[in-house]
Amino acid sequence: MSCAQACDLSVRTFAFPPFAMKDQHGHWSGIDIDYTKVLLDESNCNYTFVELPWGRGMELLKMGKIDMMLNVTKTQQRAPYMHFVGPQRMENLLLVSKKDAFPLITKWDQMKTLQVNLMRQRGTFIGHRFEQLLGENLELNKRLIYLTDNVVNIDMIRKGRALGFFAEKAYLKHEFDKNPDYSILQVHPIVINRNPVYYAFSKKSVSAKQLQIITKSYQRLAEQNKIQAVEGQYDEY
Repeated sequence: MSCAQACDLSVRTFAFPPFAMKDQHGHWSGIDIDYTKVLLDESNCNYTFVELPWGRGMELLKMGKIDMMLNVTKTQQRAPYMHFVGPQRMENLLLVSKKDAFPLITKWDQMKTLQVNLMRQRGTFIGHRFEQLLGENLELNKRLIYLTDNVVNIDMIRKGRALGFFAEKAYLKHEFDKNPDYSILQVHPIVINRNPVYYAFSKKSVSAKQLQIITKSYQRLAEQNKIQAVEGQYDEY
């Protein structure tokens, strides 16, 4: 991509309803697709969706082989190779487990003594409090299973290889409503992490000039409440 003359961006996505869903013709729809369109259309950018697992997408963004990702938490570790524009939305991460596999978790003191196999998606940030917890609960840290995506979570639980996983609230609402496999699961009251997430752009492939245009577009949209309105269309989640 040559951002100095044109705005042609590759945007990472992955089938993860209701955030991104691909139909039989290869067309994408969902919350993230709408977030992409509202910002990049305002910026007069062309864009192509590239289907990648989260961890692989982060690696390629760092190398400048893709240009943009959504729902990225701003951290010191990511700052050297990402431009952040936003915030885009608020993320709510919850703990889900097989029903009655262990007592409902309502507070962090219970997490400090939890010793079960849990799954997390590779490359994701689950929150500073959870990362600190892993330093205190070494057994839980040792038992974590890292996955490329969340698609295999139910299968892992059915096979007894894990008892739970972490996922975004809107995704869980969609799956509990639409997916009968989720009838074996329960959501715990504790909120594992709630923080703003951002549009992230590769510092290797997106120029300062192009970033300025995109940032100004974001500011205009935010002032007109058009960024905030995107998720409002999906109030059922």
